[in-house]
Formats: sequence, structure tokens, C-alpha cells
Amino acid sequence: MEVLSYAFRKMAGILKNRKNIFLTFFAVLTIVSFIKIPLAIAQSQSQSDSLDSSSHHKESDNAVASDKETKPDKINFQRIIPLSSPLYREIDRLYLLAGKSRPSLSRPWSADEAKKIMEALPESMLDSVSEVSADVIKREIEFGSEKTGTKKASLKISPEINIEGYYKVNDDRKEWAHGYEERQPLFSVPFESWFFTSLYMDLEIELRQEYQVVNSTDNYTNIIPNPYDLDWHFPFRAFMSVGGEHWNIQAGRDKASWGAGITSNMLISDYSDYYNLIKFTTYWERFKFTTIYMGLDPWLTDQEEEYKNDIGFGGYAGFDELFKAFLAHRVEFKIRDNLSLAISEAIIFGDKYINITELNPVFIFHSHFTPQYSNVIASIEADYTPFSGFNIYLQFVMDEFQIPGEDEDSRPGAMGLLGGFTFVKQALDGYLSFNLEAAFTDPFLYNRWHPNGRITNRRRMWSYVSDSHEYINKPIGYRYGPDAVVMYGAAQYEKSDKYIVAIDAKYTLLGEMNDSLDYAGTYWEGVNNVATSEYLGKNANKLSAPSGTVERDLVLGLHGKLKLTKRISFASDIYYIHINNYGNISGNTINDFEFIASAKFKF
Repeated sequence: MEVLSYAFRKMAGILKNRKNIFLTFFAVLTIVSFIKIPLAIAQSQSQSDSLDSSSHHKESDNAVASDKETKPDKINFQRIIPLSSPLYREIDRLYLLAGKSRPSLSRPWSADEAKKIMEALPESMLDSVSEVSADVIKREIEFGSEKTGTKKASLKISPEINIEGYYKVNDDRKEWAHGYEERQPLFSVPFESWFFTSLYMDLEIELRQEYQVVNSTDNYTNIIPNPYDLDWHFPFRAFMSVGGEHWNIQAGRDKASWGAGITSNMLISDYSDYYNLIKFTTYWERFKFTTIYMGLDPWLTDQEEEYKNDIGFGGYAGFDELFKAFLAHRVEFKIRDNLSLAISEAIIFGDKYINITELNPVFIFHSHFTPQYSNVIASIEADYTPFSGFNIYLQFVMDEFQIPGEDEDSRPGAMGLLGGFTFVKQALDGYLSFNLEAAFTDPFLYNRWHPNGRITNRRRMWSYVSDSHEYINKPIGYRYGPDAVVMYGAAQYEKSDKYIVAIDAKYTLLGEMNDSLDYAGTYWEGVNNVATSEYLGKNANKLSAPSGTVERDLVLGLHGKLKLTKRISFASDIYYIHINNYGNISGNTINDFEFIASAKFKF
């Protein structure tokens, strides 16, 4: 390790002027990303003519359903298509333009499910613009399946290098709008393998910076000069998938997301770095059932251990086993072609090892009646497309509620609501889209008397930067946590498989209980140094978001992405950030700019 450290320190010497290098790098890529896009638009008519002249050579490839040369049951379609794939954006767009509600919003999908979803679209709707989208979708569905089949095995290795540069004006604010979740690993190597017609496995090795490095004031690039800056807790994707027609089981480590939210989703979001999960799903034309089990880190922080020993968490005695898990199920219905509904329920088990009978995937979890070691939450969603290109979506989640006549000193109500609309239309040779979204979360949402009863995904990692354990604690549901109000708007133009240019704005109100999921004590007491008498008993249920001294964040973003060739792409992002009452401290004002530039190389 000392030899490696010495070698990397020598490299660091070469990069000592990396701030100036980044500024040059950013300027060049910004020029490429934002100047080449209008040039590409100017050439769009000639490219469209070229597409029209060659379209008759591709008629048999326009949709996955048109592939008649190989029987579907002879090809392995059990690959799990990652949430980052453009397939989801392209399919959603085609469905809205066809006047349909979005297809299943419990994602990611297997290639078999994506194939069936694509087959449900009428081929007659495809034109020169949507044909490009269909080609992108087909490419993602059929990726790696070419040499699969009965008594066959196939391996595909797809290395990827991402070089990114970052610059932030104000070091008084350690957080980034373009933070850990938005940043790409420097180096990623997926090892994907297909066996027979039913088994798929994926292992992705990647090199990325750890959290402490991302939030440091001198972090200007994702190039890693020191091995101690690495997040050694990879892989973030490693699983096996087995399935057949209309069903799939996935077991391992991957992301998951339930819902159409842009800023996040209320019950299960992709905000966590990964979930250790086992998921079963069966999907049909108008019905889908999904159940998912997640094993969660039960480790307590040093502060929580100290609190437990000195004061105690309260709540219920006799449950102190180091265990935490999340179990959920979901039913989706296609009521009409343009209207979908989904009902979901989930339960957190904490501080007690579960009985195997509690893993019943079709049970009503609330009927366990085990508040001593569990926390139940439920949601209902609707997705409606009243006319072509215009879509409305809603999510409502309920963690706790007080019924009429219930003792006011009982647990306070805890609910969340998210809603928005999307409008998309074809323009020139691409798609113009607009989004508006708003979300609200109660101050006590996702919370519980014990840290292991909270609806959070904690990742304990060893940091070589701080030389200690770090605890990355994130809501399994809405990214911005409890006690928050979020408003978001965006406009975007995209030419499929070529470029994207977008502008967005987000205004966030964060109350004083927004960080309560990280609090060492119990939510019965109130948190964040707020007078406990205000938040206990009868007053607790009267508390509304955003509470106390409210932090008000405005983030404006300008984004561009250009796919130069099949294997090379560039991107640039610029953010303006204005914060009032930063850290919930009255009068504490922050202004900041962020500049990000990146280049991606696929092999």
C-alpha cells in the first residue's frame, strides 16, 4: 500500500495545478457542448432527409416485436436494464405521445419486461423521429443477447472512463448541487454474463471518490491521485437475475425506484447508492405485482450508542438485536390505456430478527400490529394522460395518522404528497418537454422511536480520509427527507441519441426537523435543539412543514450533453445557488456557483 501511495503522490504532484487545468477543461467542453448543439440543429433537416431515404431498409427493425428470425423463448432477455439507461426516458416519451399513461413505474425492468412494454405500442405511430427512439430502445433490450440461447453462455465486458471536473465559488457551503449521487465513477467495468435462456449475472467494478473527498474544498476533478480517496465499498451493482416469460427474480445489489417523480419518489427512490435486495415481479398487459426485500445496515453511530447507554431510546423495552430490514409489495393496474393506479405497502423491521412467517409477500403488513419492532408505511399512486403528450402523476404516502377520537398524545401524523405534470411534443427532429413538480413531507415522516425503525438506508463505510467509520444515512423514500416543501420546473430539448439541452429551477424549504432522521435520540423529544415541550404530546400533531426557522434554497441549472460518436460524449452543467437561513440559522445567507464538465469514453 505504501508503494501505491508513493506512486499516487507522484501523480498528485503532476496535478498540483488541477484547479487551473479544470477551468481550461470546463471552458473547452462547455464550448463543445453548447455551441455544437445549435450547429447540429441547423443540420437536422438534411439528417432528417437522410433518415427518410434509408428508412425502408430498416422497417423490419423499427420495433422489438418485428424481430421474427429468432423465437423469443430461445433468447435470454433476463438482463436487468439499469435505471441510468436512456430506455426509460425514451419509452415514457413514446407512451405519452401515444396518449397512454406511463408503463410500469416499479423499476428497473428486465429486458423481457421492457420488450413486452415496447411491443404494446402501435408500430403505426413511428415516424422518422420516433424511429430513432425505437432504435435506442431496441438496442438496450437486445444488448448482449445476440449469442444467448439454449445450452449457450455469453460474456460481455464494457469498460467506461468518465473524466469530470468541478469548480465551486463559495467554500463556506460544503454541499454540492452536483453531489456524490450525480457524479460518475472515474472507471467502470461491467462484467455481464448470460447463461441458457433464463439466467443473467452482472458485476460492476468501479473506481470512484468517497463522500469525504467529494465534500472537500479542493475537490476539482474525479481523477484519484491517492488510493485513500477511493470508495472501497464497491461494487454498487452485483446481482443475479433469473426469469422467463412474464416473471423475474433479482437477487444482489442494485438500485430500485417506485414512481414517476423527478425530484424523487415517496416510498422507494433511487437516492440510495444501492440496496441489498431480493425482488420478485410478474408483469402482464394490465397488471403487475412486485415484492422486494432489502437487508439494511443496523449499525448505530457512536452518538446513538452513547445515547442508548446513557438515556435509552424509550419506546419499547426488550428489543435490542442488531437487525434491520425492509419488505414491500406493490400492485399496479392499467385501468385504461391512459390511466394507471398503483397501491404499495412496506414495513421496516428493526431491533428484532424477523420470524420467517413475517415475510409473507401478500400479507397486509399493518395487520402484524408489532409497533415494538416495526414501522409500516403505505402509498397510492396515479398516472394519467388525458391527451397526447400531456401527463399528470400523483403520489400519496402515509406513515402515521390519528383517527378521530384517538389520544392526541399518540404518535403524530406523518404523510407525504408529490404531484406534477409532464408535457412533451415533437419539435424539429427531437422532443421538447416541460415539467412541473411539487412535493410536501410532514415533519415526522419516515421517523420512529429507534434509529432502526426509521425508513432509512444506512451505509456504514470505513473512510481513510477521516480514518474512522462514516455513516451515510438516506431516506429510502423521498430524497429531501421529512419537514420539506419542494417545487421544481424544467424545460428540455432532446434529439435522441445525439444531444440534450435543458434548464431547470428548484426551490426547497427545509424545516428544523429535516435532519431528524440523523438525530441520535428519539423523536419523542423533538430534535435539532428545539424546545422539546413544543414538539411533544398534543403539539406534535399540530406541527406542520416547514417548521421552525426555515432554510430556503433556490437552485438554477443549465445542462448540456452531446454524444459526439457512439463511444464518446461530453456534458456541461452550470448551477446558481442562493440559500437563506443556511443550516436553519436565521440571517445566514449563501450565494454560490458550480461549474461541471465531463467527458465519457466507452470501449
